[in-house]
Amino acid sequence: MRDINERDRLERDRVERQLEYRRESEIARDNANAAGSFALGIALIALVGIITAMFVFNRNSTQQAPVQQAPVQQSPVQQQPPTVNVQPPNVNVTQPPDVNINVPAPQSPSAPQPDVPEAAPPSNTAPLPQNPVNTAPSAAPAPAQP
Repeated sequence: MRDINERDRLERDRVERQLEYRRESEIARDNANAAGSFALGIALIALVGIITAMFVFNRNSTQQAPVQQAPVQQSPVQQQPPTVNVQPPNVNVTQPPDVNINVPAPQSPSAPQPDVPEAAPPSNTAPLPQNPVNTAPSAAPAPAQP
């Protein structure tokens, strides 16, 4: 029985060494392929960049050919600037309307009214503020007449 266990163990060790050897060779082959692919990619990108740069620089140099212009003779007549007639717009300024509003004073009642107690407003509502009426005219200066 020891002989069988010993043979099984030796057989397993041999198979494991073969698998490890294959795996190491696969890793080395994968690394070589990756390095070669990387170098090939860099070379192709550089080639495309060089071709693109040559195309761009050659295209710009052909389009920017010097153009000779015919000499232009200037006439001896001097031009005078055009005369511009600027007049301010005609605006009719009217006086602002009179805003004095007379409010009559409340008349006193002729017959005395009995005192009736008023109901108190609810405590959760605030009384509305009263706007005083402005009876004085505004103190804005009047525009000057020309």
